[in-house]
Amino acid sequence: MKYRRCVTVGSARKPAVLFFDRFLRFQSGSRNAEKYVEISDASQAVLGLPAASLPGYESPATVSWRGRWYTLRTECLPVEQGGYRVLIGPVSAEEEWRRKVIIYESILNTIHEGVLVTDPSGYVIFYNQELSSLEGISPAEAIGRKVTDLYRQSVGTGEHQLVSQTAKPIPESLQRYFTEQGKEVQSVASTVPVLEQKELLAVYSVCRETTHMKEMLTRTMQLQGVQARTEDPERKKNAGPPAGATYRFTDIIGKSKAIRDVITGAQRAMAASSNIMVYGETGTGKELLVQSIHNGSSRHAQPFVALNCAAVPENLLETMLFGAVKGAYTGAVPTVGLFEYVNEGTLYLDEINSMSIGLQAKLLRALQERSFRRVGSVKEIALRCRIISSINVDPLTCLHRQLLREDLFYRLTVISLYLPPLRERREDIPLLIESFIRKHSPQKSPKRMAPDLEEALVNYRWPGNIRQLENTIESMICMSGDEESLSIDHLPVYLRTQIETGRSGHSGVGHDLPRRLNPSLLTAENSIIVEVLRKHHGNLSRAAKELGILRQSLQYRVKKLGINVEQFRR
Repeated sequence: MKYRRCVTVGSARKPAVLFFDRFLRFQSGSRNAEKYVEISDASQAVLGLPAASLPGYESPATVSWRGRWYTLRTECLPVEQGGYRVLIGPVSAEEEWRRKVIIYESILNTIHEGVLVTDPSGYVIFYNQELSSLEGISPAEAIGRKVTDLYRQSVGTGEHQLVSQTAKPIPESLQRYFTEQGKEVQSVASTVPVLEQKELLAVYSVCRETTHMKEMLTRTMQLQGVQARTEDPERKKNAGPPAGATYRFTDIIGKSKAIRDVITGAQRAMAASSNIMVYGETGTGKELLVQSIHNGSSRHAQPFVALNCAAVPENLLETMLFGAVKGAYTGAVPTVGLFEYVNEGTLYLDEINSMSIGLQAKLLRALQERSFRRVGSVKEIALRCRIISSINVDPLTCLHRQLLREDLFYRLTVISLYLPPLRERREDIPLLIESFIRKHSPQKSPKRMAPDLEEALVNYRWPGNIRQLENTIESMICMSGDEESLSIDHLPVYLRTQIETGRSGHSGVGHDLPRRLNPSLLTAENSIIVEVLRKHHGNLSRAAKELGILRQSLQYRVKKLGINVEQFRR
């Protein structure tokens, strides 16, 4: 039986091949073999020489090429005609390529796009971590399998198969498919061939998931009674307004002067179309007030949408506000933004101080020009909606800490409303308690409240304001079981501890907060405010303007310091 040894040196695409007979005598070699071994295919001088006698050939061999030395390794495998071959590759070059592969794989496994690579036969040769997270398939499960098996595709269908057949790329397209495990995936992907001199080496696709982004956008809008209608303009035109605002001024509970002043100011503001800024601590009921303004205004038949700027990632927030056109960024699909959707309704931007400064600049431009552009578009769209915004931090603090652009603040604060915390309207607490007991008690059996408990709740400072009070009442009703009366024992442990500590003279409850402040600071603040009020004859608006604070903030400080404004108006 005849044998032949085939020695392959170099890259897989351009190998150097040496052929030997069964006695390891040289027969012929490819042109590239000259790079590694000192022979010429046309040279008769080396024909028939044993392998060990070839100039520059050893087994294992050390050869020089382009000024670098390479050590070759040998592996024997059977070939045609009953022979066998020896594959020789430069070990140092192999190590270099191995390191490069590690680097490339590391990079591809850290990017935020899914990457899939298949060979010309449709077998998966690379599957990165992002795609693994998206599809729920480990790289070990995917690599080495047919792409048609992995994605339940028929032969001849699927982007990778089409690109393999046509050698033409498929640009970004929206894809919806199911994995072998039955998981539905929505993504935007580009599929591209890798060619060398028209020879197909591989096909790769880069994709970005749109499922979660779409769900988040839809869920946020649906919570406000909004449905995205980007694909059917007629449906949007013919549909009635969404029920986004449900509260009215009659839903605001309280009889204190502080809350009555707020309602009076809000009722005056609802008749105008100017932007409104509402300042109030967390849990004071800012959205209830904003919804009441919308429902009492001429815009009540138009959409109302509330958006918490602190709850939405910056890149998604811009798209939600302005909308986007297809191709504006990877994965972008035509999207109607809230500015456009709300049209002539009311857009409420809660916690606007959480919005990035860069996005604030874009919002400022829209307010100044009364127009905006979708992300990725140059077409101007008229801004017709009314903007009501709110902050839960003192305005001066926002400006001082650069949480809010000063020019944007003035644009948004044409009308300002200050919603006082619960500790500044303690006379309203019994009314709120009564309302919450009726709301959360089992039907026909409202709970009663022990007098000492009501007194403790009225005197507590309520840092979480109305929201904290309602949650406390609901908790006590749940914990009281079948008992008809609520007592201090039913309070949450953290709150009961603070109230009992306060009874012992500590700072958990009571009205003594101002007295605990540095007396010199209070005296200085009092002197400045009195001087400015005297200068403007008790006019709070002018005094607040000179001090650089909101009128409501000045009212709060005047009340806290016990300053009689009337004495300056005589």
